[in-house]
Amino acid sequence: MIQPSIPTNESERIQDLREYEILDTLPEQAFDDLTKIAASICGVPISLISLVDTDRQWFKSRYGIDATETPRDLAFCAHAINAPDEVLIVPDATKDERFFDNPLAASEPNVKFYAGAPLVNSKGHALGTLCVIDHHSNELTDDQEEALKALARQVVSQMEYRKELLKRNRKIQYISKSSDLMEMMIEAAPTGMLMADENGVIVQANALVDELFGYDRKELIGSKLEMLIPERSRIKHPKRRDSYFEHPSKRAMGTGRELFARRKDGSEFPVEIGLNPIQSKGERFVLSSIVDITERSKARKELRQFAKFFQMSLNMVCVANVNGYFKQINPAFSKVLG
Repeated sequence: MIQPSIPTNESERIQDLREYEILDTLPEQAFDDLTKIAASICGVPISLISLVDTDRQWFKSRYGIDATETPRDLAFCAHAINAPDEVLIVPDATKDERFFDNPLAASEPNVKFYAGAPLVNSKGHALGTLCVIDHHSNELTDDQEEALKALARQVVSQMEYRKELLKRNRKIQYISKSSDLMEMMIEAAPTGMLMADENGVIVQANALVDELFGYDRKELIGSKLEMLIPERSRIKHPKRRDSYFEHPSKRAMGTGRELFARRKDGSEFPVEIGLNPIQSKGERFVLSSIVDITERSKARKELRQFAKFFQMSLNMVCVANVNGYFKQINPAFSKVLG
């Protein structure tokens, strides 16, 4: 018996094979259909989709045989992958110096006839074969050989499809997990958090937003942001939103001017709003933090009123600290002191 040689691109070939994440997976109908068709077209009792691993050949699909793998040094398919562009045909293994004393030929499963079409991917790596086996010496017609090649290409296509499907599912899971995490973060935020798309449609809001505006969340999701803005400011808002999305960035909204929001009952309250752009699944959103500053505005107003009174008072007014030092005096007091 002559053991198969190792392909010159073995390390890259094995790495490629691993990336398909197909070894030791459960049977799949799409692959089983191809082995059945191959056996039927070639008129043989056994057909396999064999993937040649580092020290074994493992069968993704098997028709007419119970074994799931064999040692690589015994594998006919390990010879076949050394000529990726050819179908390896062994009419009678007992008369072939490479296989006549191979245990797979000398005993179960009694491989006498073998034909293997390499499974070659887009990088030119032969990952294994689609092979057909008979217990008697045999030959393939030209049509059968071409059919076997075509089916081998279908096996590779199915492997590629499966690989892309795994990637897509992982991406969906990642997005779903990220979305769940984002939702939890928004819900746990200490301020009202609201997310809208670039058309101004609300896509997410936390419980604090419900409290601030008096809406049920179901009323907010899918509605326009303008429902939360005083009527006098609604006309200009779409233009401001478009301007923001032209150059999205983290920023405080309305710097230098007072902002007001509108509750469900029509009442208004002063707010501070922070904007954060977000991109997900190719779409753009803005995440807004909303803080009710009613009490702060009230205190600020009272402070301004006191300051005005302080400066305009005709009486002498001063402010001192606990140690008796002047902190502030009004003009009348200053005039007396000279």
